[in-house]
Amino acid sequence: MSKTKSKFKFTNESVDPQMISDMDKLSEMSDEVVLSICDSIFRLFTNTSLKITDSIEKLAKVYSLNSSALTSPFRGALFFFNLSLKKKLMPSSIKKDLETFGLSEDISQKISDKWKTNFISLSRIIGHQTLNVNRLIDMDWRFGVTASSDDLSSIGSTYLQLKFIIDNESGQSNKKYEVEGLHVELDLPQFYDFLTEMQKANNTLQLFLK
Repeated sequence: MSKTKSKFKFTNESVDPQMISDMDKLSEMSDEVVLSICDSIFRLFTNTSLKITDSIEKLAKVYSLNSSALTSPFRGALFFFNLSLKKKLMPSSIKKDLETFGLSEDISQKISDKWKTNFISLSRIIGHQTLNVNRLIDMDWRFGVTASSDDLSSIGSTYLQLKFIIDNESGQSNKKYEVEGLHVELDLPQFYDFLTEMQKANNTLQLFLK
């Protein structure tokens, strides 16, 4: 039976071929690297200030590997643990799924032991981070220059006005489709900070689209 058709505990659906490929690459890594990847992912879950790309680059330096070679196994393990955490899998289920993915019994046991050690803190953090996210439908923007103000120092300064059009659907099946406009005004330094954060988000997104 192919892995895409195998019965896993972390999902009730067929596993995406890309994830199978990512986990195959994880199984090809040394035990030390695999355990370090798991530790890095657990730190990402519990510390939201950490970045995925930074974690991969740090591991690459420690083990003298190309960061691109770590991207796929890291991505596969990240998806696996994220879905496993949402289903609150027991360590025995983690071990079984990892073995089904092709990892050895020994490394699967070591990872499930780490899962057992970190499970309570991970569950607590993930529970607190659960959010309802509204879908962004469209956005509009325009630049302007302050012509008059009570604050003389702000006259002639550049600003950016943003309008986000979001889906205000609450998730209730009987609620009609609604949109809402959110208006934000940023000065130039705030705009560049916003642009930097959007670039970081795009870099992370591209990591999972490779």
